[in-house]
Amino acid sequence: MDEHMHGHDCGCCGDDDCGCGCGCEENGEEIITLFDDDGNQSNYIIVDGVEYNGKVYLALVAEEEADQDECEFLILRADQDGDEELLTTIEDENEFNEVMKLLDAKLEEDDSDYEIEGVVDED
Repeated sequence: MDEHMHGHDCGCCGDDDCGCGCGCEENGEEIITLFDDDGNQSNYIIVDGVEYNGKVYLALVAEEEADQDECEFLILRADQDGDEELLTTIEDENEFNEVMKLLDAKLEEDDSDYEIEGVVDED
Protein backbone atom coordinates (compact mmCIF):
# COMPACT_ATOMS: atom_id res chain seq x y z
CA MET A 1 0.00 0.00 0.00
CA ASP A 2 1.31 3.42 -0.92
CA GLU A 3 0.20 6.53 0.89
CA HIS A 4 0.34 9.83 -0.94
CA MET A 5 1.65 12.52 1.35
CA HIS A 6 0.24 16.00 1.13
CA GLY A 7 0.76 19.08 3.21
CA HIS A 8 3.88 20.12 4.97
CA ASP A 9 7.16 18.96 3.38
CA CYS A 10 10.04 20.64 5.19
CA GLY A 11 11.73 17.32 6.03
CA CYS A 12 12.46 18.48 9.57
CA CYS A 13 10.42 15.74 11.26
CA GLY A 14 9.35 18.17 13.98
CA ASP A 15 12.86 19.23 15.00
CA ASP A 16 12.26 22.07 17.49
CA ASP A 17 15.12 24.21 16.21
CA CYS A 18 15.13 23.34 12.51
CA GLY A 19 14.60 26.98 11.47
CA CYS A 20 12.79 25.95 8.28
CA GLY A 21 9.96 28.42 8.87
CA CYS A 22 7.29 25.72 8.70
CA GLY A 23 5.87 26.53 12.11
CA CYS A 24 6.23 22.95 13.38
CA GLU A 25 8.52 24.15 16.15
CA GLU A 26 5.66 26.21 17.60
CA ASN A 27 3.71 23.23 18.88
CA GLY A 28 6.31 20.49 18.49
CA GLU A 29 4.00 18.43 16.28
CA GLU A 30 4.02 18.12 12.55
CA ILE A 31 0.71 16.92 11.14
CA ILE A 32 0.46 15.50 7.66
CA THR A 33 -2.51 14.25 5.70
CA LEU A 34 -2.21 10.89 3.97
CA PHE A 35 -4.47 9.65 1.19
CA ASP A 36 -4.80 5.91 0.65
CA ASP A 37 -5.30 4.22 -2.72
CA ASP A 38 -9.09 4.75 -2.43
CA GLY A 39 -8.76 8.49 -1.79
CA ASN A 40 -9.61 8.30 1.90
CA GLN A 41 -7.70 10.83 3.98
CA SER A 42 -6.33 10.62 7.52
CA ASN A 43 -4.24 13.03 9.59
CA TYR A 44 -1.10 11.75 11.29
CA ILE A 45 1.42 13.25 13.67
CA ILE A 46 5.04 12.63 12.74
CA VAL A 47 6.52 11.29 15.97
CA ASP A 48 10.05 10.87 14.65
CA GLY A 49 12.12 9.75 11.73
CA VAL A 50 15.29 7.77 11.11
CA GLU A 51 17.56 6.99 8.20
CA TYR A 52 18.46 3.39 7.38
CA ASN A 53 20.40 2.20 4.32
CA GLY A 54 20.03 5.59 2.64
CA LYS A 55 16.24 5.73 3.04
CA VAL A 56 14.14 7.86 5.41
CA TYR A 57 11.53 6.21 7.62
CA LEU A 58 8.81 7.97 9.60
CA ALA A 59 6.97 6.91 12.74
CA LEU A 60 3.41 8.24 12.60
CA VAL A 61 0.51 8.20 15.03
CA ALA A 62 -3.08 8.86 13.99
CA GLU A 63 -3.98 12.35 15.18
CA GLU A 64 -7.09 11.15 17.01
CA GLU A 65 -5.05 8.55 18.96
CA ALA A 66 -2.12 10.76 19.96
CA ASP A 67 -3.49 11.64 23.42
CA GLN A 68 -4.34 8.07 24.36
CA ASP A 69 -2.19 6.14 26.83
CA GLU A 70 -1.60 3.45 24.22
CA CYS A 71 -1.64 4.00 20.47
CA GLU A 72 -0.29 2.21 17.43
CA PHE A 73 2.55 3.50 15.31
CA LEU A 74 2.48 3.49 11.55
CA ILE A 75 6.02 3.05 10.25
CA LEU A 76 6.45 4.04 6.60
CA ARG A 77 9.36 4.48 4.20
CA ALA A 78 9.61 7.74 2.24
CA ASP A 79 10.05 6.97 -1.47
CA GLN A 80 10.18 9.16 -4.59
CA ASP A 81 8.09 8.36 -7.66
CA GLY A 82 9.17 10.99 -10.14
CA ASP A 83 8.16 14.33 -8.63
CA GLU A 84 5.75 12.70 -6.20
CA GLU A 85 6.72 11.74 -2.66
CA LEU A 86 5.12 8.54 -1.38
CA LEU A 87 5.10 6.93 2.03
CA THR A 88 5.28 3.19 1.48
CA THR A 89 4.51 0.22 3.69
CA ILE A 90 7.65 -1.76 4.58
CA GLU A 91 7.18 -5.26 3.17
CA ASP A 92 10.54 -6.76 4.21
CA GLU A 93 10.43 -8.08 7.81
CA ASN A 94 14.19 -7.60 8.42
CA GLU A 95 14.07 -4.02 7.15
CA PHE A 96 11.04 -3.31 9.35
CA ASN A 97 12.70 -4.81 12.45
CA GLU A 98 15.89 -2.80 11.95
CA VAL A 99 13.93 0.43 11.50
CA MET A 100 11.90 -0.35 14.64
CA LYS A 101 15.10 -0.84 16.66
CA LEU A 102 16.50 2.48 15.41
CA LEU A 103 13.26 4.31 16.19
CA ASP A 104 13.01 2.73 19.64
CA ALA A 105 16.58 3.75 20.49
CA LYS A 106 16.05 7.28 19.20
CA LEU A 107 12.77 7.78 21.07
CA GLU A 108 14.35 6.45 24.26
CA GLU A 109 17.39 8.71 23.83
CA ASP A 110 15.21 11.77 23.19
CA ASP A 111 13.09 11.02 26.28
CA SER A 112 10.00 11.08 24.05
CA ASP A 113 6.40 10.92 25.24
CA TYR A 114 6.07 7.89 22.96
CA GLU A 115 7.42 4.41 23.54
CA ILE A 116 7.66 1.47 21.16
CA GLU A 117 6.85 -1.77 22.93
CA GLY A 118 7.89 -5.23 21.86
CA VAL A 119 11.18 -4.37 20.16
CA VAL A 120 13.58 -7.27 20.66
CA ASP A 121 17.27 -6.92 19.92
CA GLU A 122 18.23 -10.28 18.41
CA ASP A 123 21.98 -9.57 18.30
